[in-house]
Amino acid sequence: MKYYRLVDDVLQPYYSGYNDTSLKDLAESIYDIAYDFRDEEHITSNIIYEWLEKWDRDFAWIYVEEQDEPFDETLLDLYY
Repeated sequence: MKYYRLVDDVLQPYYSGYNDTSLKDLAESIYDIAYDFRDEEHITSNIIYEWLEKWDRDFAWIYVEEQDEPFDETLLDLYY
């Protein structure tokens, strides 16, 4: 099983999606926080999901990391 998390442009954990196992849920999280995408009427969470499936993991200031085991959640305490 793959685990995904969102990180910001300096690779610190960002918002939700921390240890998410579903690209669909991750697409929803990205859509919810990416206000710039909302200005584009043709951008939907389904389109973001398609981008994630195609390995497009760079969303301006939000990036998606992936690994085969859960991320260390104690790292969140370092940043918040």
